[in-house]
Amino acid sequence: MIPQLVTKGAGTRGYLGVHLQKQTPELAKALKVQDRKGALVSNVMAGSPAETAGMQRRDVIVAFNNQQ
Repeated sequence: MIPQLVTKGAGTRGYLGVHLQKQTPELAKALKVQDRKGALVSNVMAGSPAETAGMQRRDVIVAFNNQQ
């Protein structure tokens, strides 16, 4: 974001439209989620890019931009 501030005077952030929660072993077990690593999607905002892409509550994000 620093290069954007320098060149444009403002920065832009991406917007996915989800609330995330840390995935704990206890939470994964309670929700019967197989992958115990990652971020749990606790809410998907209506009309957001995440909703358009088909993301749902209880999805687990295990990688982003090819990185765990």
